Amino acid sequence: MPGPRAGTGRAKALGRSRFYGPRNYVAHFQTGEVHTALFPDGSVPKADVPALLIAARHDPICHRMLTDNVLQYFEEFERRMIDTGRWTRPEDPEGANTLLIDWLTRHF
Repeated sequence: MPGPRAGTGRAKALGRSRFYGPRNYVAHFQTGEVHTALFPDGSVPKADVPALLIAARHDPICHRMLTDNVLQYFEEFERRMIDTGRWTRPEDPEGANTLLIDWLTRHF
């Protein structure tokens, strides 16, 4: 997945926030080959930052079970379901923002 265009305000903001680190941490460990190569004993270190996944209850592509393995990569992880299709924020911005604000308030 390509990142934001270099030089845009969004790219600079994401670079400062280190957003790509946590996302890449999970993405790289989705394949068993990478997992086995990096951690042959099967012991994967957990990210020690709280994480939130807002998942769409009616997503025709990414069923909830496909995110079950993400739980093992974080010390503190919450998965919240929202009653939308694939695109949670455009389909229910108020509901997604409510979940996000609640989580941010509790953790930061």
